Amino acid sequence: MPHSAEDPTPEAAEPAQPLDVDEIQLAHENAEAEERAEDDEVAARPRRLPGAGTGDPVSTYVQIHLAGAAAGIDLFAHAAAHVDDAAASEVIDAIRADLIGERRQLLGMAHRLGASDPHILSSAARLGTLAARVSPRGLWSSHTPVADLMRIEALLAAVTGKIAGWDSLLTVADAFDALDPAELKQLLGQGMQHRSALEEVHGVVADRVLRTSSPRQDQAPAESADDDATSPRPWPPNW
Repeated sequence: MPHSAEDPTPEAAEPAQPLDVDEIQLAHENAEAEERAEDDEVAARPRRLPGAGTGDPVSTYVQIHLAGAAAGIDLFAHAAAHVDDAAASEVIDAIRADLIGERRQLLGMAHRLGASDPHILSSAARLGTLAARVSPRGLWSSHTPVADLMRIEALLAAVTGKIAGWDSLLTVADAFDALDPAELKQLLGQGMQHRSALEEVHGVVADRVLRTSSPRQDQAPAESADDDATSPRPWPPNW
């Protein structure tokens, strides 16, 4: 029976498109590659050594210092970019580069100790540390001579805390397979070099910043036996 004008002939359904085998194979291979990459990353992590655990004091202590190391790198980067002294900025930035390597070593200790993922703790510590350094009332972020001096004093405090951390871990290294005494001695020595370099920078900046307010500022400063005492030593030092 023929269709009327009011009853148009229904359009034939479009044939289903054939599956693109090559596209499916490529997607499958990409998924397998991602899985292999994840497996390789896990396998590359140092294995937890016997006696280590996520709840023991040593693991927790390393985690805290790991978070502090991340905050320290941020502080040194900020100070190097804002201190109004080219020689001091160069020393600070070179120490910052050393801190990045130290954090990798500390991360290896954390993995060997079986410490849990430190990212959450790290974020909290970085926020807390940076908030403390910004006080009082944004001094850390200001661009004044006194702010330069306060920045360097904050860096000295951070390095002193780092040294204490290496020293504490070295004290108990004989009791934990995950802690290498030779590595800790190297880190401790490097920390002391960092502190010595910052103390020199601090002396130079303190003299520049504070001497200008002296009522006797027209008088020449006392001569030093060291001709280079008025400028920080280059980093790394030739010791």
